[in-house]
Amino acid sequence: MVNHIITAENQFLIYHNKLIGLLINTKWHFIVWKHVTDAKKEYLEEMNAAPSFFNLTLNSHYLATLVSLNIFFDKAEGKLSMYRFLDFLKENVDIFSNKAYKNRLIEKGIYSNRSMKDRRIVTLETMEHDTTLIRDLPAGNIKKWRNEALAHIGENYILKNIDLSKNYPIKRKHIDSIISTLATILNRYSLAYNARKFEIDIPEIERHAQYILDAIRIEVQNRRKNLKDLFGSTI
Repeated sequence: MVNHIITAENQFLIYHNKLIGLLINTKWHFIVWKHVTDAKKEYLEEMNAAPSFFNLTLNSHYLATLVSLNIFFDKAEGKLSMYRFLDFLKENVDIFSNKAYKNRLIEKGIYSNRSMKDRRIVTLETMEHDTTLIRDLPAGNIKKWRNEALAHIGENYILKNIDLSKNYPIKRKHIDSIISTLATILNRYSLAYNARKFEIDIPEIERHAQYILDAIRIEVQNRRKNLKDLFGSTI
């Protein structure tokens, strides 16, 4: 029984770390896409100075978001996803027992009576509930993008000249909801496992994107000034 617990705990950490890492990376791509998209109107001149760069940047971050999100919903055998993760938890509920939790906190040197009192409890019913949450997320059109163009090129997609953005629109609020729900579920089990919570909001990412936009604006303004100094008011 002890060996089973150790093996299951190691497997939990491997699965969880991979999924939370993927989610954080997905959120990065989504934040950059949102920020640059929202800046289009204000920074139109700057973006027109390098249209290919900005179009590729927006497309790459958007598609990276969709590709990553699809991984969480993959039901294929042998693939790690939220479904596989929750199935694993259902098979190993005992890693969340009071004894297992207490031993982990003692090992980390953070055990106290308060930590046991405040611990998050998860049960088989919790896992079933979260499986339903995952299934009900608004990911249908994201999966359509994967099936028609991202995982492979669907014949109907080509022959019928399907416009994915029109036929299978993906709302920004749905992506926000999916990422938020995935973070809540993954943190639920992390807190129940060893009282650790992961932050997926990275405010510096928006700042860094803004730095780039502002730097291009300064360059465009300096170039305009230099041309005006060179050619006078005709520019």
